[in-house]
Amino acid sequence: MQITCNCMEQSCAIDYEEPYFQRRDRIRQDGVTCFIDISTLYTYRSESRLYITTIDPGGFRNIQNILLLCIAVLLLALVIPLIMIHFFTGYFVERVGGGTSAGDA
Repeated sequence: MQITCNCMEQSCAIDYEEPYFQRRDRIRQDGVTCFIDISTLYTYRSESRLYITTIDPGGFRNIQNILLLCIAVLLLALVIPLIMIHFFTGYFVERVGGGTSAGDA
């Protein structure tokens, strides 16, 4: 049996027949995509169950910031060694002879 509750003016289906219900999803609220988590909590010395709902409106923004930071670190880890290789190979070629052949001397 599924019953729909109203989570912050959004429909969230909760299956009350399931002994331990857990749902992780995303909803759109006030133009912001939010993470939502619903979990069952059994009470001590009682047959009652509580359904805990958590909504995180900053979750997607945090994930995007972490991804951008990882991409920036990867780009720096690739670009800086390439620049160093470029300059040091040029410096090494000039030190060794700069492309002059033995017949030119």
